[in-house]
Amino acid sequence: MAGVPDVSGLSGDPLTAWEITPHTSAGRVRLGMTKDDVKRVLGPPDKEFVRAPQFCDDVEWIYRGIGAWPSFDRSGTCNAVLMFPECDPVCEGRRLLAVAASTAWAQFLEMDPSAVEDAESLTSHAFGLCLYAPDVHDEPQEQASSLLLFGPGYYDR
Repeated sequence: MAGVPDVSGLSGDPLTAWEITPHTSAGRVRLGMTKDDVKRVLGPPDKEFVRAPQFCDDVEWIYRGIGAWPSFDRSGTCNAVLMFPECDPVCEGRRLLAVAASTAWAQFLEMDPSAVEDAESLTSHAFGLCLYAPDVHDEPQEQASSLLLFGPGYYDR
């Protein structure tokens, strides 16, 4: 069918270990999918959340049991996926949320030494990933909170 992304080769049981392909996909969710495409691979969301317009007006779909929140721009196209420990995201063989925050932080910097670092997060524009670990310096054995997959230009809006 024209316009429908091929999801047959995408990895990841929607409930466990989501393989990340930088700037492209998280588990079975591919950036560029429509809301209908995402609904076909994950089912209907538990809740829909609209971000405040002063930040952006993206719509996020919340999947509580899966631990992933696909985000859609004004046109209804998936432009990011926010992942939590439940979906166990893996990038280049590295588990980024199922380990201590200090381990995830170090692994992230191994993947991309040029990642932009602030007190609570690391952002890799090369990989299209942002690791959020607010307690990494105070409680390094705690898990990181989330991992965001985004496409080129996401932060330029």
